[in-house]
Amino acid sequence: MGESGLGIDEFQSLVRDTIRLFQQDRTNLSGYVGGVVLPRLEDVLKQISSEIDYLHHLDSGSGTNYVVHYTSIDTVISLLENASQGKPASLRLYDSVHFNDPEEGNYLSACLPQKHGWALHTEPSHAYVASFIIPDAKNKDDASNSLMFWRTYGQEGLGCSLRVNVASSQLRRVLYGKRHAQRAIVKLRPVLDSLKPLASMQEDVRQMLASQFWEYLGRVRYLYKSEAYQYERECRLVVYFSDAQPKDICFERKLIGDGRVLLRHYHEHNDLTIQNMVVSGSRITIGPCVSDATDLCRSLEILRDRAGLTAQLSVTRSGIPYRRF
Repeated sequence: MGESGLGIDEFQSLVRDTIRLFQQDRTNLSGYVGGVVLPRLEDVLKQISSEIDYLHHLDSGSGTNYVVHYTSIDTVISLLENASQGKPASLRLYDSVHFNDPEEGNYLSACLPQKHGWALHTEPSHAYVASFIIPDAKNKDDASNSLMFWRTYGQEGLGCSLRVNVASSQLRRVLYGKRHAQRAIVKLRPVLDSLKPLASMQEDVRQMLASQFWEYLGRVRYLYKSEAYQYERECRLVVYFSDAQPKDICFERKLIGDGRVLLRHYHEHNDLTIQNMVVSGSRITIGPCVSDATDLCRSLEILRDRAGLTAQLSVTRSGIPYRRF
């Protein structure tokens, strides 16, 4: 593994020396681990994380990377109105804390073998995520007008889909199921094995190591999901919470009944501005259950023209026969 292998060897030696040093007197073990071991652990995991991240790269192809995002009509109207007025207009990366999947950020750790159980039972931090669907070129399905996606992500057909271009360098493919998770775990195994005896020496040290182990892996934790979600063909733009500047975090409040307020936070990314995403061939598709689709098409075309996107962005209707009950 070249430099990566040397780094791991040196780290394993450091851990062995730490164990020998504190076998008799553990008075300052946690302080030593925090001050000496963790910085080296971060260095090693940055390299391994980069190797795992490579497994999720999308093919750049011709450089034009169309992906599909299902959203609400209100979101699209806001994007076009803001763009026409010269205001910031971009899709949002929402916090993973409020995602529907309860395993979000935890699937990779859940696939660890039992012998690495010391690394479990940690509260994950969060990331800011924007999700897209990868078109299925083999079956000539661009995913922008799919009944399955209308029902799951298109507000039961009352929303719309956006076919846009996002730089492939920013997107990462989500991998599904234990087989893919194990490929990542194999790369992590030397570090997991070397830390196990150190983690067993003291509970506060175990908690410290387990917590930082997953923190140092950053966004790759959010690129693995259960096989149950494989139909999504998802790719993501992920900004890990520690990479997001506090000044760039925005908040959205929503009343959810009984006076309760749901507070979500989100991040905006330059590659997801409407000016950068909308290129020739981009398209808005209105959902099959929108009752005033013809009038909405005309209205969106007016907003599109005001935003100066006439040549790049078309507006169409789904046409799929689907009725909500």
